[in-house]
Amino acid sequence: EATTESFPEADVILTELESVRSHIDESSYVVVATMGNGDEEGLLAVVGTRPKYLGLVASEKKSKGLFEYLLGTGTTPEDIGVITCPAGIELRGETLPEVALSVAAEITRLRRAAAAEEEPSQPKVAIDPICGMSVDVENAKYTSVVNNETIYFCCLSCKATFDHPQITQINR
Repeated sequence: EATTESFPEADVILTELESVRSHIDESSYVVVATMGNGDEEGLLAVVGTRPKYLGLVASEKKSKGLFEYLLGTGTTPEDIGVITCPAGIELRGETLPEVALSVAAEITRLRRAAAAEEEPSQPKVAIDPICGMSVDVENAKYTSVVNNETIYFCCLSCKATFDHPQITQINR
């Protein structure tokens, strides 16, 4: 049985399926992985919730039977439709650690994608037309405007070369 001693970094440890549903919200990542021991109970405890991710570790044959069982209990096809099965990215894993790795990888990919959507966009970068260097648009000190378009430069020398090409040619 799971205890706080076994999982000291866990925020919450739930040992009764009846209490699981109240802890699931749209920011949750839920995986039903019973290894064939309590699949129906595990699914019934979470089906109908709308977490960010709801995965089932089961074969295609096993999940088909489980989904038919859920339909027989009154579960809607829409509620079944949000279940990712098989859970995890395709690694062709066979051992428990391999399956766990594939599930962790899928959740990590989803979490990182969600975090990227929430992050402010990366600083815009322009290319200095004289030397080809990248210039951070937000912090660029040297610019010129041509036909209502801003041109960004890495340094004053590149800006001067762009703005006054005839002078820089004479000095070369």
